[in-house]
Amino acid sequence: MKYIWLAVPILLILALGIAVVMTQPAQNPHPIDDSDYVDVNGDQYLRQEYVTDPAQELANSAGSGSANFIYPAKISDCVGLKDAASRDRCYLLYAVRSDDVSGCEAARGIDSRDDCFTQLAVQVKRPELCAKVNYGKEECYMQAAIETGNASLCARSAANLAQCGKAVASGNIEQCPVSDDKHFCGDAVIAKDASLCANLRSYDEFCYMQIGIDSNNSSLCNKAGQAADHCFFKIATSVNNEKICEGIAETGVRENCIAWVAFNTNNRALCYKAGSMAQGCIEDIGGTSPLPQDSSAQ
Repeated sequence: MKYIWLAVPILLILALGIAVVMTQPAQNPHPIDDSDYVDVNGDQYLRQEYVTDPAQELANSAGSGSANFIYPAKISDCVGLKDAASRDRCYLLYAVRSDDVSGCEAARGIDSRDDCFTQLAVQVKRPELCAKVNYGKEECYMQAAIETGNASLCARSAANLAQCGKAVASGNIEQCPVSDDKHFCGDAVIAKDASLCANLRSYDEFCYMQIGIDSNNSSLCNKAGQAADHCFFKIATSVNNEKICEGIAETGVRENCIAWVAFNTNNRALCYKAGSMAQGCIEDIGGTSPLPQDSSAQ
């Protein structure tokens, strides 16, 4: 018998892997005094951010991968860089390496500041800085929670859903959370239907699942939503406790979990609790003892 691992639901896998790339407004940009920036409804964007993928521009700027690149020791080291993208990338590197939030605050581009605050919050374990992120605040809290193992932060990775509900209740689109999928909140307000807020991305369930698995804390699996079964399965087979398998809702997965624990612990007696997988479990451990009559009659 071959055991199969329960896959994390596809949507949750994508949620971890996706780095938020801001959807830019459709209005025509108006140039301002600094030629490196464009002004869109009062917000300043790096010209490169507005016309290309900002994440790629930031990754390529400042030549941080070059052997000749010197990491900034002080914030003033970034001022002399000739283009805005390189300056902002320099500010980010300074901020993270020096644990100095002033580096993030010096960045001019919105995407650059958000990236800087997020990296600083996660890499130096300062989750309070996620509050300064405009686009991707929920992702920031999720990453910071997982990095610090602080499950109390997971609820903040779904704060946009609660804010959307408030916007619907008030009928005021201006109260919708700032995010690149804000239009879903707008749809909910216009339709006066708070259930549409569920279309907004949230990361609390994945957050609880990952911290639960990392810490072998099965109580967090109860908050993991669609990923709960996977959470219970991973922890049960990690600590080899068949009682944790009982939290799994799907019968086949629960039986598979028990069979894995039995196999891991070489416990043939436990195989009899593995339902449809019991006989295969016994054979895999080593033995040909038949199942009780009521089970073998299948």
